[in-house]
Amino acid sequence: MSSLISALYQRSILLKSSGKFFDAEPLAREYLEISKRLHGEEHPDVGVALANLASIYEDMENTDEALKYYDQCLELRQRLFQGRDHPDTAKCLQKIAILKHKLGQYKQVLIYFERSLEMNKKCMVRITYRSLQILTF
Repeated sequence: MSSLISALYQRSILLKSSGKFFDAEPLAREYLEISKRLHGEEHPDVGVALANLASIYEDMENTDEALKYYDQCLELRQRLFQGRDHPDTAKCLQKIAILKHKLGQYKQVLIYFERSLEMNKKCMVRITYRSLQILTF
């Protein structure tokens, strides 16, 4: 099963990067459904699948669908990481801010961008600190 799910993901990414969004979308949907069945609703792979599908909709300029899946991804990642700052969560916040801007929801844009920026700063401090620990031992 893991080779099937990996193949679905890789194929959807390849099609997306080739600009074949309408071909990538059903594969990304299937990847999401299989990920949920295989891992359950609360798993990081489901977050990857949600972000992948959202990204495809974003490229198709289907802002409402993209926002729906990025929102689901953000909610999942916040639950999974239990409030801890994480680069994947920050990226989700940034993507939502960009889509909110496209929709003209300017007050929310600033809120999401600021949250993303603060989270990225905290993540970079942790990454830099961890790198220093590794280099000094």
